Amino acid sequence: MVLSSFSFVSAAPDFSDVAGTVYEDSVARLELLKVLRGYPDGTFRPEGSITRAEFAAVAVRISGMENVAVAAKGLPTGFSDVPGTHWASGYVGTAAKLGIVNGIGGGMFAPNAPVKYEEAIAMVVRALGYEPAAAAKGGYPFGYLIVANEIDLLEDAMGTPGMAATRGFVAMITDNALEIPMMIQVGYGSETKFVVSGEENTKEK
Repeated sequence: MVLSSFSFVSAAPDFSDVAGTVYEDSVARLELLKVLRGYPDGTFRPEGSITRAEFAAVAVRISGMENVAVAAKGLPTGFSDVPGTHWASGYVGTAAKLGIVNGIGGGMFAPNAPVKYEEAIAMVVRALGYEPAAAAKGGYPFGYLIVANEIDLLEDAMGTPGMAATRGFVAMITDNALEIPMMIQVGYGSETKFVVSGEENTKEK
């Protein structure tokens, strides 16, 4: 993951409502990296929800593809409810092409719907390249939840399956993702395998 090189960053958050909370360090780092942003009134609102379009933007940013998304603004996204004029068209289109997000059926994405707990986890798991591992463990949603637990994506992050993911939960799993090595494809055809990236002790999954 491109942003993993910045995983050491630590700073006091600018948001009055996360100081002294479990979200403080995660929000501070993500704010500094411009992955997550707060509100004009100086709050982060950790218990608030985040939309599917907003989370697509987060997933693209942690994948290091924001420049691509900005350049793709205005292009077709593949979803009838995310036209090129939508503020998140570049992010949604890029996330879809990267295989990070899926629609809800019927050519729709539901950009303004709150992202659910399991949807957020699945998007981050895909952004990290662990889609094959999740598919091998049963696919959506349980395969993704199993993989997320195995790679410590959910460390210290509390949420409820089937419910909207809070902004605080999103901050926690996104911050955790910065510490997790990506899964990469090695070889092609019959020689294809997926391994966890790392200079030493690279292991097949």
